[in-house]
Amino acid sequence: MVAAALLASLLRLADPARIAESVTVTAPEARRIAVTATATVLTRDALAASPSFTLDQKLGATPGFSLFRRSSSRTANPTTQGMTLRGLSASGASRTLVMADDVPLNDPFGGWVYWNRMPAAAIDRVEVSRGGSSDLFGSDAMGGTIRVLSRRDPAGEVWIEGGSHETARVSAYGGLAGPVGVSAGAEGSTTEGYVPVEPASRGAVDAPAGSKYWSGVTNLRAAAGGIRFDAGGSLLSEDRTNGTRLQTNATRIGTGYLGAGGDAGGGFWRVRAHVSDQDYDQTFSAVGAGRATERLTNVQHVDSRSRRVDASWSQAGPRVSFLVDGAFRQIAADLLDQNSLTRARQRFAGLGGQLVWHAAPGVTISGGVHGELWTSSSETNPGVESRELFLAPRASVSWRVTGDATFRATAFDAYRAPTINELYRSFRVGDVVTQPDPLLNPEDARGGEAALTFARPRWTARAVLFATWLDGAIYSRTVPSLTGIVRVRSNGEARAAGGEVEVDARLHDRVAVWASFTAGASRLTGGQLDGNRLPQVPRAQAAAGIRLTNGRWLASFDARYVASQFDDDRNVFELEAATVAGALVSARFARAHLFASVENLFDADVDAGRTPLRTLAQPRMWQVGLRLR
Repeated sequence: MVAAALLASLLRLADPARIAESVTVTAPEARRIAVTATATVLTRDALAASPSFTLDQKLGATPGFSLFRRSSSRTANPTTQGMTLRGLSASGASRTLVMADDVPLNDPFGGWVYWNRMPAAAIDRVEVSRGGSSDLFGSDAMGGTIRVLSRRDPAGEVWIEGGSHETARVSAYGGLAGPVGVSAGAEGSTTEGYVPVEPASRGAVDAPAGSKYWSGVTNLRAAAGGIRFDAGGSLLSEDRTNGTRLQTNATRIGTGYLGAGGDAGGGFWRVRAHVSDQDYDQTFSAVGAGRATERLTNVQHVDSRSRRVDASWSQAGPRVSFLVDGAFRQIAADLLDQNSLTRARQRFAGLGGQLVWHAAPGVTISGGVHGELWTSSSETNPGVESRELFLAPRASVSWRVTGDATFRATAFDAYRAPTINELYRSFRVGDVVTQPDPLLNPEDARGGEAALTFARPRWTARAVLFATWLDGAIYSRTVPSLTGIVRVRSNGEARAAGGEVEVDARLHDRVAVWASFTAGASRLTGGQLDGNRLPQVPRAQAAAGIRLTNGRWLASFDARYVASQFDDDRNVFELEAATVAGALVSARFARAHLFASVENLFDADVDAGRTPLRTLAQPRMWQVGLRLR
């Protein structure tokens, strides 16, 4: 996975334009829009200027990014923390790979994302790449990749923040240079949250959905005998309330990695081992008439372990760069559900290669292929075993048409294996019970895009057309039932197509603006649901922001619009269109940074879900803070 990240950086460096979003871009004035990849970068300064509190909310500034059920990680159940990119329907299992320093943040059991595992003060920048990337990163990157890069600078910083709904956060970062480079971050946060059920439907059982957690990360770097070593790890402990008296969940995660690399044979070799252990607990309940009573229906405990080893060798030349890599990953999970125990295992063994060729002045051709063998089995159901061989090719050409304009076209094949959660775990949300399917097939995506980017000294703009055909799309299919709403995870066919427009401009030395717009059609394309819109995918999204600076003062304002979308496969439960805005004001001094911000500035009611009960995304929330350097 580290090797894939290295090649992704080489692809972006293929064009010498100032706005290339390589991993070397750290300056505050760095542009957001890449020329040689459909990627958007949010630098440390851009993240600090965003009025949003959590990282997933800040990513709403990128085209086509939306959260499952429109709820942020501040209060949402972690199993709903999935995201949509490029109109590929989100569920708890995101079709996008999220990495922190090239270590996956996706839950190995369910595929959802714990956004709070990286302390905010320790984040250097975030790179969001849209489009199938299985040739680089394997199964989890079918819809794209999000890379969170941590700081490495020798400095110290502490953030102290507080706000409405009894919200408080302390985040810290420290780094040291020397023969052994050390960087670390830690964070603790708590919020009472808000009651997610709409006011007209609330009853005695309803309570705020809140959370409290602490997290920490550390990285060490050293060199000896021509070999560079790196090691690190992270911890997360969080507890959440889910909106009623009896519904709670808790997570404990520990990860670690050890890597080495060096020069050999005119190239660079790299090996890394990564381990992760996690415990997850959740309770489920049924609510009586008038929401006056509640009874516990299930208690689940999941113990999951992930192990990964990868190795690569790469060589960069003036005209040709290439890479070969291999990886092996194993996931094991024990699911205790009431009185039953399910033991499941998955293995991924992959081998791939990538090539970047500067064919002519202004013309870069790149391509690659990744093959992976996936096996899945359950000791509880020994007769049920799945095995699949994936092959994911990708080809791209980038042409500098003029000094200002670059055209790029890409075709790809990508895939995603079903998670252990989708295969074996059932759950309940409101009156909706979702059942697993141990016979689910993997998803296969074929698609492409064409992009035209204009890069001028003071502004950059990009327009993209994309299309993806998804075979075996995993979704929750509503089935007839006499007791509530029952859905079963199933395979189907789907298509997503649309376009993106993104603009980033500096109107004045003190005024910068950005805007993005995404429109598309994502539909099921087979069976009785043929023509229905994919759940959790809006037809259109728009976002815009302005940033004003004057000496030590900074002010920013952004607004986001999300069109209506459906919460179910039958397109019965509609979530209405919504617009939210946020604002921030800050002042920088020599060693201090003061700020105040407001999210959902006009306190709009934003539909988060219909189960069929209507629930709402977060109301207006404010926070103030002090950042000490």
